[in-house]
Amino acid sequence: AIIIVGIIVVPLSGAIILGYTRMAQTGQRSLEAGDSQLVAAYFVNDVQGSDQVLVSGFTCGATLADGSTAAPVVEFALKSDPTAASDYQSSYSTVTQDGALQLYRVVCKSGVVTDALISKSLASVPTVTCAGATCSSATPATVSMVVTEKGNFANATTDQFTVTGTRRQS
Repeated sequence: AIIIVGIIVVPLSGAIILGYTRMAQTGQRSLEAGDSQLVAAYFVNDVQGSDQVLVSGFTCGATLADGSTAAPVVEFALKSDPTAASDYQSSYSTVTQDGALQLYRVVCKSGVVTDALISKSLASVPTVTCAGATCSSATPATVSMVVTEKGNFANATTDQFTVTGTRRQS
């Protein structure tokens, strides 16, 4: 009877351990996929609705809603009135928190700042290009951002993705 229990318990234990290992890997992949989906959802809409694209001279994104200092990478401005100053800006900014480089979407509207964490573990600061070149024009046709995220703790590789948005042309 003891031999039969041993024959059943050993493979069953191995299957349970394998299952827990796979669950952790699947959970990590889900978290990483969620970051890329958040970045893509916000970025494409911000590019489409922008009147102006800035890669320097930022007016939004240097400070998060809680007052933390951030480093803007790109800013999009939208004007509802073409003769007025921009009344809405969204900026993509990096912040180092608890040793991890993170990407935030910061929105400034009528003096109110809100932010959302959209990528939790960057390997490097995202790079931005406009229409395949540097962003020298304030109104490029397309804007792309390359994001490189760290892999999970057990996997030293990085995951890289590019999001591209096309501005609406009037």
